[in-house]
Amino acid sequence: MNNGVRAKRCFSCIFGVLFNALSALQLCAADRASVAKASDDYFKPLLASGRITAAACVIVDGDNPPVVKLYGPVNSQSSLWRVASVSKVFTAIAIMKLAEQGELKLDEDVNKYLKNIRVPNTFSQPITIRELLLHRSGLDDRFVGDGFHAGPQPDISQIMAAAMPKRVYPPDTVELYSNYGYGLLGVVIEDLTGQRFEDYVKANVLDPMGMQDSTFTQPLPEPSRMAPGRWFYQHSAPAAALTSNVDDMTRFLTSTLQEDKSVLSTRSFEEMTTRPDPAIRILHGLGYWTGNDRGHHLVGASGDSGGFHSVLMAFPDEHVGYFTLVSGGGNAVAWN
Repeated sequence: MNNGVRAKRCFSCIFGVLFNALSALQLCAADRASVAKASDDYFKPLLASGRITAAACVIVDGDNPPVVKLYGPVNSQSSLWRVASVSKVFTAIAIMKLAEQGELKLDEDVNKYLKNIRVPNTFSQPITIRELLLHRSGLDDRFVGDGFHAGPQPDISQIMAAAMPKRVYPPDTVELYSNYGYGLLGVVIEDLTGQRFEDYVKANVLDPMGMQDSTFTQPLPEPSRMAPGRWFYQHSAPAAALTSNVDDMTRFLTSTLQEDKSVLSTRSFEEMTTRPDPAIRILHGLGYWTGNDRGHHLVGASGDSGGFHSVLMAFPDEHVGYFTLVSGGGNAVAWN
């Protein structure tokens, strides 16, 4: 059985348990045991066969203690993981916070907020902050993320200026997933605040969420704590460089279920996660992706970087959600 089929069976089982419990707005003891068993049945064989090197699966529902399952030589607090593109949510939250403070407007030309970089005026329509968040800028994405191995993190403005891609579509006409676009948002944050991106996000997003052991800093303060797996630094840090642990990601999942109220207003969270038409199952929101699943509003994020894979899925209306972290194997082991 290939990893994709196994992933579908695992998450179908977990989803079944979750949705059966939604009407009660919490998981009963039997449901929680079923979720734990589904996780064991999926991850233990993968670990035993060597297809993965480590994994974590966490279920949060309401005020109940989270269900935390760990596999391999990892600890929920001491082991660090790369969460890859889930990092984009934190960058988006930082942007939304600046918008709440009146420092920027989502529908303004991004060039208005850039000091040393200019996006070319290829089309009559400028690229807005919102279009960068939605991956609808029309920029021809350049792969600038991998290959940084040692030394201090290069200046984001310098990296983004050197890697500026062409504008190949008018903005808001085509969705083209863009790590570069989120790197450019990191430059906006630095130019508006006068702080390093990683410092601003730590003080204004991570710390208020209680994520004290998470960082965008590169190189890592303690690389020996990394969960086993192939990893590398990211040039476009705002797109994929967050390093975290299971305890902090549990706090982030809880924060998502609480509409990130420790950092943002309800209005901002709702704007980030606007529910699409019922016929649309999933699409990119502002940082998060958002959609519908079996009649319920779904909010999530996912990422892949080297040997690390992550998936977060949350149902804020029902206060139920889960995330997985996996090292080793392909992305199908974390996400079907």
